[in-house]
Amino acid sequence: MSGGIGSRAGVLTSAYFAMLFLPFGVHLPFWPVWLSDWGLSPAEIGAYTAAGVAVRIVSGMMIPILAEWLDQRRLTLAVLSIVGSGLFALHALVEEKAALFLLTLASAGVFASLWPLAEALGNAAARTAPFPYAQARGIGSAAFLATNVVGGLLVAHYGSGAVLWWMVATLMLAAPLALVHPGGGKVGRANRASWADRRALLGSPVFLLFAGATALIQSSHGVLYVLASVHWRALGIGDGTIGALWAIGVGAEVLLMVVFGARLIGWLGPVGAMVLGGGAAVLRWGLMCLDPVGPWLWLLQATHALSFALTHLGLMAFLQMTVSDRMGATGQALTVQLAGGVAMAAAMAAAGAAYPVLGGGIYGVAAAMAVAGTLLALRLRRVWDGGPLAIAGVSRTRRERARGA
Repeated sequence: MSGGIGSRAGVLTSAYFAMLFLPFGVHLPFWPVWLSDWGLSPAEIGAYTAAGVAVRIVSGMMIPILAEWLDQRRLTLAVLSIVGSGLFALHALVEEKAALFLLTLASAGVFASLWPLAEALGNAAARTAPFPYAQARGIGSAAFLATNVVGGLLVAHYGSGAVLWWMVATLMLAAPLALVHPGGGKVGRANRASWADRRALLGSPVFLLFAGATALIQSSHGVLYVLASVHWRALGIGDGTIGALWAIGVGAEVLLMVVFGARLIGWLGPVGAMVLGGGAAVLRWGLMCLDPVGPWLWLLQATHALSFALTHLGLMAFLQMTVSDRMGATGQALTVQLAGGVAMAAAMAAAGAAYPVLGGGIYGVAAAMAVAGTLLALRLRRVWDGGPLAIAGVSRTRRERARGA
C-alpha cells in the first residue's frame, strides 16, 4: 500500500477522526449551555463536569487497556459509539438531578474511553502506512471547527436541545467507521503486552515526567471548556458569536496541524513542542484573566494552535518514539486519562467552585497549571535521551524476548 494522507489508510483514519469530532464539536462548547438551560447553576455545572472527569480516570484508563488486552480495539470503538448514542438519547427523558448526574457519569466514561483508542489507532495507522499523523488529526479538527459554527447556529435558532440530538446521531454514525479503522489490526495474543509491562511503563521516571507535563498543560484548558461559554454569555456575547469563537481556535489548530505540524515537530522535537505549547498556555490564561473582548479575545482564541494543538502533537510524537503500537492505548490511557484526568477534574472543580467569586479571574488557576506543566517539560528535555523507553515490553514483543532477540 502506498503511503501518504491520500492512501486508503490515510483516508479512513482521517474520516474516522472527522466523524468522531462531530459530536465533540458541539459537546465541548455547548454542553454546559444545555446543562444551564436544563436548570443547573454554574457551580453545579462545574461539579457535574468534574465528577464526569473523575469517572474518566477509571473508565478511560481501563477500557482501552482491556480492549488492547482482548485484541479487540476496533470492536470496542464501535460498541462505545453505540452505547454513547443511547446514553445521550436518555438525557431527553431525565427530570431529576440525580438521574442527570448518573447519565453525566456514564456518558463521560464513554467519551473518555473513545479518545485513547482513537488516538492510539490513528498513531498506529500513521506509523505503518505511513502518512503524517498531524494531517489526519487536522482533518478531524476541521470537522470540529465546522461543527462549532453549525452548533452555534443550531443553538441560536432551535435552542440547546439541538445539541443533544446532534450527538445522538453522530455517535451512531461513527460506529461503522470504527470497524474498518486501519490502525486497529490484531497484534496476536502472543505479542500482547503483559500487565508487568504496563506497571513498568507507569513506573518509568521519564514517562512520569512526560505524563505530568502534558497532563498539566492540556488540563489547564479545562477552565475554558467548562465555563467559557457561560462566562461569555455573562459578558453579553451571543450564542452565534460564541460558536465562532470556539471555531477560530480550532481553525488555528487545523492550520497548524495540516500545514505546519510535521515540520514543527521535526524542528522542535516532541519535548520542544510541549515546552513552546506550555509557554503559550501561560500567556493565554494570564491574559484571559483580564476578561478581554473584541479583537483581543479572538486573538487569544487563535493561540489554541500553540497551547493545545502543538502540545498534543508533541505528546503523540513522544509516544510514537517511545512506546510500541501494541501498548499505544496503554500509553494514551495512562497519560491522558490517569494523569490528565486527575488534573482536569481538579481544574474543572476549582473553576466551578470559584467562578461565582472570581469570574474571569478563574483563568489564574489555568495559568498556574500551565506554568507547572512547562517546568516539567523543561526537566523532561534534560533527562530524555530521545529514544524508546528502556523498560521491558516497550520496544520488543514478548515473543522476541522469549527467543532472546
